[in-house]
Amino acid sequence: MREAVPTPWPGGTPTWVDAAQARSPAVALRERILDAMAVVVARDGLHASRLADVVKVAGISLSTFYRCFRSKDEAVNALHQHLASGAIGSIERSVALEGDPRDAIRQAAAAYYRALSAHPKLVAALVLDFAATDDEALAAREASHDAFAELLMTLIERTRAAHPELAIRPLSPVLARGLVGSIHELTAYHLVHGTRHARREIVDATTDLVWSVIRD
Repeated sequence: MREAVPTPWPGGTPTWVDAAQARSPAVALRERILDAMAVVVARDGLHASRLADVVKVAGISLSTFYRCFRSKDEAVNALHQHLASGAIGSIERSVALEGDPRDAIRQAAAAYYRALSAHPKLVAALVLDFAATDDEALAAREASHDAFAELLMTLIERTRAAHPELAIRPLSPVLARGLVGSIHELTAYHLVHGTRHARREIVDATTDLVWSVIRD
């Protein structure tokens, strides 16, 4: 019997894997490879990770890997997008807009950093070492940032609808991307200085940042 791939994802299966899709052999193989890539990158770092170790952890051959991904870089880009999707999903599931809007922003920030803190070594490798060195890497980064910006705009519009009595500015796409860039920098700062700056402080900073931008 093939040994299960050790996985850094809480609960075993990444939260972004749809249950129906997870039953597809092709999707299951792809996710198995990404799980293995996550284990190796978290253990060895992004640049030191080797495909030989990835396929060993996944329990597959190198030719099987290349049926799913053309290169290590392509798999890393996919892993980066999956990690971003998981963080975005955590925000969507955690935010309640019926109460105080500032509290909702805090809930969103807390959910985001909590999702990243679930696998800190992997996040550190992907956030601190991931560089858009080619068009595919740039596209992966841009797609994750665009998705995050779209989520911010949606949440702010829902907040405006739920609280018409408050003077809350809408987020333009450019302003939303600016916030995403700032949050990305706060994430990197937290990862580098995590021992001196607790997650609560980063959540507070993110909440203050977003609130200052949307309040008239």
